[in-house]
Amino acid sequence: YVSNESGTNEVLVRPFRDVEADRLSISTDGGIMPVWSHGGDELFYVDRRRRLIAVQLGFAPTLSVVQRDTLFALPPEFHTSPDWATYGIAPDDQRFLMARFADGQGGPAPRTGLVLNWFERLKELLPN
Repeated sequence: YVSNESGTNEVLVRPFRDVEADRLSISTDGGIMPVWSHGGDELFYVDRRRRLIAVQLGFAPTLSVVQRDTLFALPPEFHTSPDWATYGIAPDDQRFLMARFADGQGGPAPRTGLVLNWFERLKELLPN
């Protein structure tokens, strides 16, 4: 999860069964948009300098950071958000799908629309 308790957004992890137990700080230079790998032993996030970071985790005897690698810097046209991840990870955990600004210039954040009762709305627009 992301917390700004320290005054800066940072990525942290807590144990599932005992969420009140001590937490582990994952990021070291700010962090947003954490996403778990499909294998479950790696966590990806974007740091304050807009770099995608991969953190390898160990689970025994306790949760720990085993290795931290910078994968690449995000170009300005790729969208980031402190509220949700704007990228996805391929099933092999080797490729990423990222949201890019439509104008390619890093303009204002794209708008997202939510359509409720989508099938009903579709029937209204396309009868038979």
